[in-house]
Amino acid sequence: MSIEKSENGANKGADSPKERPGQETAEGVEQRPPTAEDLDRYKKELEQKIEDERVRREKDTDQKIIDRESLIAQLKENDNLLTETRKILEGYRNLTDSDSVAKIGELESLVGTLEKNGEQMVQQVETISNTPDVLNKLQLEGLREDYRIEYAPLLKEFNELHSVVFRLGNEIETLSQEKPSDNSHWESSIGEKKRSAEESKNKAKEFLKDKLKDFDGNEFVQSLLDIFNQSKSSEEIKQQMEGKKQSLGLFQRKEKKAIENILRGGHVEMYFKNYEAAQKEALTSQTNLDDSKKNERERRENTLAALAEKYRSAISKGWEIENRMIELAKERGVSPFGPSYKHFSKQLASTLDKKMEDQAGFTRFDNRKHEMEVVYRSWNEATRNRPGTKAMFDTWQEVVNRAGGSKLAEVNPAETQK
Repeated sequence: MSIEKSENGANKGADSPKERPGQETAEGVEQRPPTAEDLDRYKKELEQKIEDERVRREKDTDQKIIDRESLIAQLKENDNLLTETRKILEGYRNLTDSDSVAKIGELESLVGTLEKNGEQMVQQVETISNTPDVLNKLQLEGLREDYRIEYAPLLKEFNELHSVVFRLGNEIETLSQEKPSDNSHWESSIGEKKRSAEESKNKAKEFLKDKLKDFDGNEFVQSLLDIFNQSKSSEEIKQQMEGKKQSLGLFQRKEKKAIENILRGGHVEMYFKNYEAAQKEALTSQTNLDDSKKNERERRENTLAALAEKYRSAISKGWEIENRMIELAKERGVSPFGPSYKHFSKQLASTLDKKMEDQAGFTRFDNRKHEMEVVYRSWNEATRNRPGTKAMFDTWQEVVNRAGGSKLAEVNPAETQK
């Protein structure tokens, strides 16, 4: 009896939850709420299954299109055989000998077989073509082909812009190599003319002072010197001194005599005329030199403005072509460009950048290695080591800045207008 109780007690102990702490039932596991990690795992598994299914369907669609194209090729070949067989059959129908009659039967059977094969292939092509995924892709490919045909003229315009920008690089280099005219000889000649004029004027003044030395620099002497200094011509000097003489009093005979002596010899007039001639020649030469410098500056200014306008126009045209292609793609329901696409305007700007780097000698062809070799890695390095490169760089930057700066190729005017 005690043994039975002991066994029953042991059995009860084995079935009791108290004897199995920490052990969960299947029902408890099922009821445990999912964690964030569980949900994230489920989500990733779902995304992977969706992606796998997309890839599978895409491969399946591509294979069906390949099969369709193969069937179309076979159908074309079958049609050609059928056409030729019918021609041969018609030829035999004009013959009545036993062999020809037998051949007609054989050819009619062959025509029937080819017709049946053609009908089966047509049905297979239609079946594949009407598959939703295949139909959508074929329609999209048709739209893409239409789009390629329609944007071809626009692409031609864009390629022409590439040529314009490429030639622009040559024009910028040519302008940067133009040096200001050497006017040193001209300026030296003007200086000599001015010195000669001053010498003639000083001689006239010294002659005048010598004739008036007896007056010891009094007010009368100063009045005549003022006439000399303020007059603009020898004729004006003569008239002013005659007027001064007339204004003198009755008892100023000595002063009148001095003026007569000055005017009688004509030396002052001669010296002043020499001064006038030399001064006029110097002023004319200076005016001509100033005009020449001004014209040179204006020519450069006009050239820079023309190059800037050419660059601005090309970039703007690039945006215009791109926007037209995008609108055309929207109408067709297709994507206009691939994932690695770079805006037309940026491509044009890069064309000019690359052109300037080439002209600056950033790279050169190594004949020994038969490959391009990097010479300069930056414009700072190039301008330090190659004469004339800084002038080319500065001219290039000025053209771009005048056109609107680097943002011109980065900001779509259509977006700005919105």
